[in-house]
Amino acid sequence: MISIRGLQKSFRAQQGRVDALRSISLEVGEGEF
Repeated sequence: MISIRGLQKSFRAQQGRVDALRSISLEVGEGEF
């Protein structure tokens, strides 16, 4: 059985990756224009 804490940790890790990718794509987009 998967623990709720483990799910929250993996979910937060995924959210952090998405936020990092968003900030990188925003920086790249602003640099191109």
